[in-house]
Amino acid sequence: MEVKLIQLMGGGKEFDWMKNPAGMVELAKRADGIGPGMNMVVLKGSKVGDLKISNLVKDAHAAGLKVHPYTLRKDGKSLPEYAKDFDDLVDIFYRQIGVDGAFTDFPDLVVKALSKE
Repeated sequence: MEVKLIQLMGGGKEFDWMKNPAGMVELAKRADGIGPGMNMVVLKGSKVGDLKISNLVKDAHAAGLKVHPYTLRKDGKSLPEYAKDFDDLVDIFYRQIGVDGAFTDFPDLVVKALSKE
């Protein structure tokens, strides 16, 4: 069966081998992309206007992998402190960082945010 596979990545030690360039090259032999937690892409301590971005997306793209972080959310206290609002969160991940897709419970709002110039 031919399907596209996004390998979810958590923060545990069992995922450490996937988080470096050599591991991503190995992962690319059996997956089309990675699905890291948002906090693996935008690091702790990031604030509005001062993002600390990991090399994960750059390394994944270099290995030929797509990147679909999880989970872009708008509800409750889910919005990280480095984003002014949900549109800003989408802008950070898609336009500033360059992810290829995302896991979200609000696909309509992501499409709406991406349609803005």
